[in-house]
Amino acid sequence: MKFVLVLALATVAVAMPDSYEAKERKFVPIIRDERIREDDGRYNFDVETGNGILISQSGSPVAEGAIAKAGEYSYTAPNGEQIYMKFVADENGFQPQSSHLPVAPEFPHPIPQFVLDQIQRAAEEDAARARAHNSRAGNGGTASELRRMVVVRRLVNLYRSLSDLGSVNRGGIDTDTKLRIS
Repeated sequence: MKFVLVLALATVAVAMPDSYEAKERKFVPIIRDERIREDDGRYNFDVETGNGILISQSGSPVAEGAIAKAGEYSYTAPNGEQIYMKFVADENGFQPQSSHLPVAPEFPHPIPQFVLDQIQRAAEEDAARARAHNSRAGNGGTASELRRMVVVRRLVNLYRSLSDLGSVNRGGIDTDTKLRIS
């Protein structure tokens, strides 16, 4: 027991830093700090610091307990680039605007050729199946039955195309089984 206690104390002593002195911090002066708060809940503030940070924001109550805000801020990034952000926060959520925000790819993006081929093949199979079904049923197939057949066929074709890509385990569904919907 004494050995474990001595070992624990030795571990703590080895892991302890050489000193607990605070690292030198750079003092950043506040150049401007203007705040206005109205009795009805509206507010404005503008802050500017000595290292180039600028913040400006205003807000007003819009609903029970909710405040709509708008503002902007800017600062210098560690790489020296000036970052500027403008925003609105209201019933539609936070909506930032800046040239530094990531942009999603343009939509609609190009559809891969294998997908276009699959869509074409499904349309041809659907048309052939509808013709065959109508001829067998004496043109008595209902529209809902045809729609169900089309949906099922497209799902099976999608599964097959995914299986061809290696994305789906073929052991899960037997795509060669004839599907019947009642």
